[in-house]
Amino acid sequence: MFVRRKYNKSGSISVQVLHKRGGRNVLVRSFGALKVEAEVCELERQASEFIRTYQGQMVFDFEAHLHQQRQMQLAVFGGGMFGGLGKNA
Repeated sequence: MFVRRKYNKSGSISVQVLHKRGGRNVLVRSFGALKVEAEVCELERQASEFIRTYQGQMVFDFEAHLHQQRQMQLAVFGGGMFGGLGKNA
């Protein structure tokens, strides 16, 4: 899924959430059409939040996953399991 800005003939900008199905873009939800850039950015933020909370797709938090992996590596290699090995053992 992705957020699209659609420029209309009237000069307004529509904000839509779409997803690809069979090589075509399918409209999931329209968030409205505005002419003021700041308001369009707010609609894009709402659309991004909609994608995050939409039932059909989950967001993977890479930072939390990497932090968890680093913690596991420290526990295993930082003196836990292999602490007694080496030249000072």
